[in-house]
Amino acid sequence: MLYISLLAVKIMLKINDFLFNDHTIENPCEYDTWEPVDKYDFNEWVKVLVGPESGGGHWYQVHICNHSALKRINDKKYIFTVSSWTNVGSLIEELEKYVNRLFPDGEDSPHNFQELSKHWLWEYAKNS
Repeated sequence: MLYISLLAVKIMLKINDFLFNDHTIENPCEYDTWEPVDKYDFNEWVKVLVGPESGGGHWYQVHICNHSALKRINDKKYIFTVSSWTNVGSLIEELEKYVNRLFPDGEDSPHNFQELSKHWLWEYAKNS
């Protein structure tokens, strides 16, 4: 008797690209080493491309900050807080975990992208 086992493949949304809004980084290797002036008191706007693991997706702008900086920010829309700066790779992991907690089905549907726009500024959002 032959048994066929099907493994459930977890589909996840990924951060397929990451850009700083206010920093021109010429060499992609510099992303791994870039740090804010103060790791414990910072706020940065970034652009992230959220989509399926196969690539592509939709662009969002996200205001990354830690709790020290949060108290000085008046407009708290599109905020994503972290305790302190580690590196870009760790930040991307945290952003991906957040997206996949919101959408555990991992589906790259228009509905999910529109729902994410309630948290992050979506490239297709109407000006509010």
